[in-house]
Amino acid sequence: MASSDQEQIIQMQRRMFGLRNIDGQIYDSFDKPDTILNGTQTISGHTWQVAGTGYMSAKIKNGELVSEGINFYASVDYGKPIKYMQTTFSFTKVNGQTSGINDNIVMILQGGTFNLGTMIHLLIGKNNFTLMKRLSNGSFIIVPVTKVTDIVNDKRIDDFPYSMEMELEGNVLTITNGSDIYSATDDDFVLIDPSRATIQIAPLANAQFIGKFHSIAVGEKSHDNDLVSKNGLTKAELIPLINNAPQILSFNNYVSKIPNWVNITRPPYNAAPNSDITTILQNAINNLTRGTIYVPDGDYLISQTIKLKPKVSMICGNTTVFKPSAAADNFNMFEFPVYQVQNDRTTFTGLRINGLNKNVIGIKVFNAINLIFYDCIIENCQDTGLELNQSQFNQFYNLILFNNKIGLFMNAGTGNQTLTGGNSNTFYNLSIISNIVGCLVHHVSGNYFYMTIPLGNRVSCFAFFDCLTNYIHGGCPEATGNTAPNPASIDMKGKTIKKATIYSSNSILCIDNLQNNDATVKPSILLENESVLDYGNPRGYGQPSYSHVACDFTSSVSLTGKFDAVGNFENVSSVPSALIVRSRNAFLMKDNTKYDKYMLNAAVNPLVPSIVKLGTGGIVSVSNKNDTEMGSVKAVKFSNRVTVGTDKAVIYASNIFPNGVGKKYSGLAVNLKTDVDTLLRVELGEPNGSAMDVKIKAGEWKRVCLFCSTLPNYNVFFCPLDNAGAELLVTRLCSINTDNEQVMLKLLQGYFNDNSNS
Repeated sequence: MASSDQEQIIQMQRRMFGLRNIDGQIYDSFDKPDTILNGTQTISGHTWQVAGTGYMSAKIKNGELVSEGINFYASVDYGKPIKYMQTTFSFTKVNGQTSGINDNIVMILQGGTFNLGTMIHLLIGKNNFTLMKRLSNGSFIIVPVTKVTDIVNDKRIDDFPYSMEMELEGNVLTITNGSDIYSATDDDFVLIDPSRATIQIAPLANAQFIGKFHSIAVGEKSHDNDLVSKNGLTKAELIPLINNAPQILSFNNYVSKIPNWVNITRPPYNAAPNSDITTILQNAINNLTRGTIYVPDGDYLISQTIKLKPKVSMICGNTTVFKPSAAADNFNMFEFPVYQVQNDRTTFTGLRINGLNKNVIGIKVFNAINLIFYDCIIENCQDTGLELNQSQFNQFYNLILFNNKIGLFMNAGTGNQTLTGGNSNTFYNLSIISNIVGCLVHHVSGNYFYMTIPLGNRVSCFAFFDCLTNYIHGGCPEATGNTAPNPASIDMKGKTIKKATIYSSNSILCIDNLQNNDATVKPSILLENESVLDYGNPRGYGQPSYSHVACDFTSSVSLTGKFDAVGNFENVSSVPSALIVRSRNAFLMKDNTKYDKYMLNAAVNPLVPSIVKLGTGGIVSVSNKNDTEMGSVKAVKFSNRVTVGTDKAVIYASNIFPNGVGKKYSGLAVNLKTDVDTLLRVELGEPNGSAMDVKIKAGEWKRVCLFCSTLPNYNVFFCPLDNAGAELLVTRLCSINTDNEQVMLKLLQGYFNDNSNS
């Protein structure tokens, strides 16, 4: 049974390389359970083929591809010309054997059909390799190679995974063997034009060293490919770090001079964990024009701002953490300068910053484009985790911002800068957790947030000020505003941010498929100062006792699509809305289409409020029942006739509209049903409300609509006038608020007329 860490690694592999990458690369790490491999499927969904004379078989065992004593071939069809192939492999020593013979493992780039007649053939031994070619089923011809680097290749250690790469460009083949680079030029490479990749294990008699494959990658190599090296790597760590720009791992116990690669714990830098590496890290960055800084596992201290650099990427170990030194405070731990190169990029992978609750900014970015962050964490900064100023076209994957004053601050300018730029940044799976404010966005637009995870932010998850349209797609905000500090608003960066899951001031928002669960702050979405919200397909079970959306009278909302739970809409204008109920769970109702399809300026509570007061003249009981047509309803049992004005069953509408109706003209529709023919009086509001006597036939639902003048809040009274023993079923109160009397009358007489049945 794999450990939990191993399971997480396996899941990460499958998640990142379950299908072809964006550039088409095929990857397999042989992490499947022990199995005979003979035509089975790889992780990437492609089937291994076998060919040759006789029966061919091999086994995946403990993450290794091992031959069963018979020569074995397996291949995948890439479907287009292959420019790149990479494998990781190892040799295991057999106890008691002293022959010095090793199994051959082979990387093959095939041209034409799968007949092994035309190919580029790289034969790999324990301590050497041989490059050959074959055309039209002819003989194998050795192709000479020239060593490009001057590094001495070390002897491969038993059981240790190594990497071998072939990159083909026209008639030039580049071979990377550990830390050594070789080149071969041959015009036949163009004729071969490979589109299949094959691996071969050829066991030899009395072999002292058994060859095994651990992974294979096939496709196209990124121009900015980063070569990753770790010392003492285990097989379980054979994981490429990046999906849409593949990074190929190279494993060599003595790698130290890979071109454009700097390990700051190696000479000449010799950084050590738990020490101040400010000068070391800055020098390493300054000394690279283009390349990658690798910071191995460990805690490292920073005492002054580290100036990052275009084209100099950074990769960190799984447990690498940067912290301010004991004396350092009130500074930016990392800064990225002006960067306006359109066709380049800089990447940061696994970067983790812990501000130690000091008044620091984790990373401050100025005017940058084409930055890409993977799996980075910024936490415990008492200023800001990540600040983006006039920065655009940047991408962030799995960024976690935890327990900062502000998790993310996006601004179109700093100080006296002109407020321009800052658009088109994209965040995938952004986690903003336990910050005071998760994300503050000022005067920027065109930014996209996909599947955001906002949890437990103390005042607001998102706050938008003076923005053109920004987009939130999906995500599940929960538990905002329920822990200290707990003010109604907070001032940050010159802005007053009001408590809400999402707050908008003078901004435009497009929100789709938001999963509104446990919305412990009221309201979930608050719009003020001419804000506009396009809200499609609200999701989640919500909290009906809280407002889902509230806005002032200068703001507006357009509601579209299907929803699971609405809660209350306060002062929301939607012309027209086209909402359709998906589920009974929140609405307790079979069909809600007639209401919401034409809902205008509506404040809606889909749940029937509890009857908080019962008359003394004939009310027997109140209970919940399940109606076959309407689902769960409130049932009131009467024992005899009720005298109007003396005994009434009361439902307080203030439970539905806690902020009052708030419009000049108000109307209310309610669904009623009895078990016997009944004459019922329904009264709305006092003293300026209206009343209606309604005849209801046994077993039929009737929708009753009333019209009244504006009241802060109002009650609804149900008074049976005859038929002792009648049971009255009540569900679904829906209010319509408008400043236009004609609109009100049209809605009441049309969409909510008392002749319609639900």
